Amino acid sequence: MDAAFDCIPLDPYYPLVAGYEWIYRDDESDEIVVYAIDRLLRTPSGGKVTFASAGGSEDEFIVSRNGLYRPEAPDAPILRFPLKPGAKWSYEDPDLGTVQCHVHGPEEVLTEAGLLRDCYRVVHAARGEPFLTEWYAWEIGLAKWVERSRHDERTYSLCGMVRL
Repeated sequence: MDAAFDCIPLDPYYPLVAGYEWIYRDDESDEIVVYAIDRLLRTPSGGKVTFASAGGSEDEFIVSRNGLYRPEAPDAPILRFPLKPGAKWSYEDPDLGTVQCHVHGPEEVLTEAGLLRDCYRVVHAARGEPFLTEWYAWEIGLAKWVERSRHDERTYSLCGMVRL
């Protein structure tokens, strides 16, 4: 039987604590995006985390000491732990095909929440083109991300974080 718990201490760059809420601002439109950990559940292999957004949508992931996985692809991490410079992995995306990931850093990243040091940058690329770049900060998690498409680039930056 799954049991709820307060935190999953896996990687200090990806803290999973019940009640954590991250607030981001879209640098172009000023739109606010909020992600919150809605549920943490124990499983035999680690746990499940459910993130809720202000729009009412939910995203569920499987977590283990090795990484973060989509439930439909439990053998291919979309984020591999521990985050360390030079790490590489790949996963299959239903729309993009094979996605290659590469970790860079440590580096500084400027957010509305301040200058964050010792961050790791994770670049996700499909067909040789980066489509998502994420920066992870120690004990904060996702600090900033940039989404790229052929016609658009959107940057979301951390502007606040609370624990409910």
